[in-house]
Parts: sequence; C-alpha cells; structure tokens
Amino acid sequence: MRGLTPQPPQPAGSAAGSGSAGIVSPTFVLVGASAMLFWLGVNATLPVLPRFVRDELGGGDVLVGLVVGSIAIGASVARPRLGRLGDRRGRRLLVSGGAVLASLALLGHLLVTSGALLFVLRVVLGVGQAALRVGASTFAVDLAPVEPRGEATAYTLVAMHLGIGSGPLVGEWVLDTWGFD
Repeated sequence: MRGLTPQPPQPAGSAAGSGSAGIVSPTFVLVGASAMLFWLGVNATLPVLPRFVRDELGGGDVLVGLVVGSIAIGASVARPRLGRLGDRRGRRLLVSGGAVLASLALLGHLLVTSGALLFVLRVVLGVGQAALRVGASTFAVDLAPVEPRGEATAYTLVAMHLGIGSGPLVGEWVLDTWGFD
C-alpha cells in the first residue's frame, strides 16, 4: 500500500483536470484492481453458500436466508460510521483494514461447523466489505483532480461491479471443480 497517499485536488481547468488522462495513475489502477479482485472473492461465495448451508450444515431455507443476508446487516450498520472514520483517520485505514477484516472472515468460512458461526462471519465480512467500498470510493475521488471526480468514482464502481458480476461465475467453477473440500 506504499505510495497510496492522495494528492491535493488540482484546480479546475488545470492540465491534470482534463479528463481520463488526469485520472489514470498507477495508484488509481491499483485501487480499482484491488476493489475488483476483492469483490470477485466476496461474491464467489454467493452461489456456494445456499448449498453449503443445506448440504454441509443441514440447514433449511430460513438459515440460508439469514446467512446470505447477514453480510448486508454488517455493511448497513457499519457504513455510516466508516465514512466518518475515513474522514478522520484516512482512506488507507478503510481500504487496508477492510480488506484484512474481510479476508479473515472469508478464511473463517473454511472452519465453519455451524450456521451461527457462519452468520457471524458473514456479518464481519459485511463490515470489512463496507470499509473497503467506502475507502476505495472516496480514495478514488481523493486521487482524482477536481474536474473528473465523478468519472473517477464511476471507474471505481465499474471495477467493483466487474468483481461483483464475475464472482458468482468463479464460485460456481470452483465448486464444480473441487467441491466443498
């Protein structure tokens, strides 16, 4: 994460503020690629979870719904607080802290033996993904010159949605290839 210090905004009409050329930098690409890969990993679990809850944990439809929806609980509760934290302590904390927290929660999925534990891990995953989303979105805006900030946000969201859209395909492929073991 070295070199991920946002630059002060450039005045409108400056050379740096002249469209996409002023947005693209190695740091900006790193933030977007990280966000895409993160969302791919998180969303790879979506097609696998219902079958895991039913087949491996013996849960029913209610538990499937709770486990799948629990990520939104963590994200919704945490997101407003995370925005304030990012404003006070910096975007780097949100991006790196969110990625670490979410990664630990995802790794915890490998050790799950109960629906309750999976529910808790998914809530924690929601907090981590919320931190990364808030951090990456605001970081992209901080990195962009004043004029194309909307464009910078759009590119970052495109990267996230590429991960969101491709994650379930990867999850299905992994499940078909290796199964739950």
